[in-house]
Amino acid sequence: DGEGGLVFYLGRETPKESLMFVIRAKGGRVAWDGEGSPMAESDARITHSVCDRPKLSGDARGDRDYVQPQWVFDCANQDFLIPTEAYGPGKTLPPHLSPFVDDEAEGYVPDYAEQLKSMKEAAEGAAVGGGDAAAAIAAAANVEGGAVETARELALEAEEIEARRAAEVEGRFAAELAAEREGVPYSEAQRRKEEGEDDASEAAEEEAAAAGVDEEDARLKAQEEEEHMAKALLPRKKQKLYDAMQMSLSRKRERVNDLMTRRKSARTAEAQKKTPAKKK
Repeated sequence: DGEGGLVFYLGRETPKESLMFVIRAKGGRVAWDGEGSPMAESDARITHSVCDRPKLSGDARGDRDYVQPQWVFDCANQDFLIPTEAYGPGKTLPPHLSPFVDDEAEGYVPDYAEQLKSMKEAAEGAAVGGGDAAAAIAAAANVEGGAVETARELALEAEEIEARRAAEVEGRFAAELAAEREGVPYSEAQRRKEEGEDDASEAAEEEAAAAGVDEEDARLKAQEEEEHMAKALLPRKKQKLYDAMQMSLSRKRERVNDLMTRRKSARTAEAQKKTPAKKK
């Protein structure tokens, strides 16, 4: 359950106060580099050394794990001990997933979030069945088999998440402008949209099927017409603002598409490295 029962040694360069707060809140014990520390760095009771340097300043001890500060915060947010492999000193970290963002509501669930969910479910299942939670997590992550995404992919995904969420914010603002022009509170407009969404979707599918048109093309066309009508209702000044926002959204979509292409290329390259070359 989180960091309970573990002992952490915090390097001088780490955010000591915030780490101490999180670790102690989860039941862990803390030592640090400085005056007043309850134990020395060489103490055999230490299970994890937290450091924020490109590489270790001395020889690594085999009786503990070395992690970057983000590992502590990610474990606390997910409420289970994530494998430390991707969080070692000097490694490019996985994307930090905020506990305050509902990915499913945002319409995009990052791959790393799916990975963490699988690991957590495996740990909970092992706990219920009296099994080894750590082994279950490792099996779910398939660390030994190399199925955990590379740091390069995860870094690309972090950029992709940021671009998508920025586009979501601007999209909501554009919809709010249109609703304001119609004299309808944005919350009410959203409620009406959600209530009529299923019916509209079914009607669009039926019309597309009858006309022999691709469903996705029909949906995009209907969305484009709706946006055009909303824009026509705006005052000229707000139309210019709307156009500027649409240009910004378009650039963000292009950025997201580029990131997804790069992530796909990274996966392909990684898969090719793992495939043994055929002997001629």
